[in-house]
Amino acid sequence: MRSTSNGCGDLEALGRRLRRWRERYGGRGKRIPKALWDESVALARRDGVESVARALRLDGGGLARRVTGKGAEAGPRSEAATDFVELSAAELSTPERSAIEMVNGAGERLRIEVPGRVDVQALLQGFRGLGG
Repeated sequence: MRSTSNGCGDLEALGRRLRRWRERYGGRGKRIPKALWDESVALARRDGVESVARALRLDGGGLARRVTGKGAEAGPRSEAATDFVELSAAELSTPERSAIEMVNGAGERLRIEVPGRVDVQALLQGFRGLGG
């Protein structure tokens, strides 16, 4: 990685912080903290989106949207990801009906209700390929 340091930050240092974050918390589908994105955006404005995205192993499209102010956080994510899942069998499934409700990053909701009891947790695990 090329080192830069003129007020917007240092690409090499940011690369090290991103690697540490990925080792500790990151993985496919995990949201990079806003502070790291903000530094990446400042560097991309100065050094170019493609070179910064490549050096930092970031999604170039997401970085470009942030640089242009198109609100990447509010738009659809480039990778399927789940940051938080809350399941309560008592709330989702009763003898009379079962329901699944999903909300995407843009706040759009999808609710599916079916008559009778469905093992919602097993259904979701099977859908995500975790059910065996």
